[in-house]
Amino acid sequence: MADTKISALSAATAVAAANELAINEAGTSKKITAEQLKDYIAPRGYLWGLTMSLAADPANDITVAAGEAKDEAGARMIVLAAPITKRIDAGWAVGTDQGGLNTGAVANTTWYEVHLIKRVDTGVVDVMFTTTANRATLPAN
Repeated sequence: MADTKISALSAATAVAAANELAINEAGTSKKITAEQLKDYIAPRGYLWGLTMSLAADPANDITVAAGEAKDEAGARMIVLAAPITKRIDAGWAVGTDQGGLNTGAVANTTWYEVHLIKRVDTGVVDVMFTTTANRATLPAN
């Protein structure tokens, strides 16, 4: 491919709305916001924020700070806009100060994974605790 001088490139024929970019995805032109651009440029495994700390009940409550991560498929960002506190000793329920365990009961000397999850139909983001053996069991909806 030959180099092209910037002066030889054609000018944009329409001004994009504020904070929008025009892209071509799989042969389809569309506009995205600058925030949505992260879906396309953040690498697989991207993680920012989401630090954990103990909450009111230090034996069972864990607060996850606001942050963001790329989804497991490496396709989209999941953004936790505000800190959320989840109870590892209670079954999962949506929202802060609610249960966070996806199945069973909490057990001593057991390692748990912490997952940032997003409901694809509503966009609600939450946190879930699970063991490696039952990580595929997501909450209803």
